[in-house]
Amino acid sequence: MQIRRIKQVKNIGTFSNFENGASIGFEKITFIYGLNTYGKTTLSDIFYSYKTDDSSIIQKRKTIPEITTEQKVSMTLSDGENGESDVAYSGESWSQNCTKPEMDVFGTDFIHKNVFTGLSIERQNKENFTNFILGDQGVQLAESIKDKKKTLGDKKRELKDKIPKFVKIATTQEIEDFIQKDISKFNLEEINQKIASARVLVQKEEERLKEPSRIINLPEPQNFTYQRSNIGDSLQKLNEILRKNHEGIKEESITKLNEHVQKNFGIKDNWQVPRILDRHYAKLHN
Repeated sequence: MQIRRIKQVKNIGTFSNFENGASIGFEKITFIYGLNTYGKTTLSDIFYSYKTDDSSIIQKRKTIPEITTEQKVSMTLSDGENGESDVAYSGESWSQNCTKPEMDVFGTDFIHKNVFTGLSIERQNKENFTNFILGDQGVQLAESIKDKKKTLGDKKRELKDKIPKFVKIATTQEIEDFIQKDISKFNLEEINQKIASARVLVQKEEERLKEPSRIINLPEPQNFTYQRSNIGDSLQKLNEILRKNHEGIKEESITKLNEHVQKNFGIKDNWQVPRILDRHYAKLHN
């Protein structure tokens, strides 16, 4: 029993309404070729759906853009002696009015189910490009290994979050040495005191680190005013001071000194000022 011809295909893949296949038959060896999107994979899916009696394969291959026509397939089988018998797909199922031919379909669905690498070229496919596994049991085992590897990866990622910080920065040898230490020789009281001291230092450091935040949160300084001076007046005063000679400064100083003595000591005669100053000077040194 073999497939003799496909008479009709509607609303499946590229075949939106094919009805001209009655005059075209399949021989013992028939080659079907064509460009991409011309329907070769669609025919393989139709054959595989018939072989496995899996209507979902056809249901997933509705024509795009979508049309309202019911999905249908009509083809004939022949044993070479008793003519042809019809078999059809309609109403989401295949008719079972004849014996199915012995057939294998090595299409995309076969690759997906029996070749672990699949159709997509990913990192894992590249690493194992020449090591693919055939057979349903092999695929199941490979999928099981894949799931276990994923679980192992998840556990390793969780382990990173559970490792204390002081362990993360240590080397493997340091961790091993720590595990091998004899804790019976440790002075727990001394260790607890060191831990308490370390906590105090940490607390002080945390308080110190709060200072920048406190300074940043201080209110903005207020604007202040100052008396502006005329640079011309300042230069004039500076020139007056520079024009004075030594003698003029001396006379001005003596005059101010006499005024100070007269005001504070009640002396009116300038000639008495030096004598009084000498007397005070003598008292300071005696």
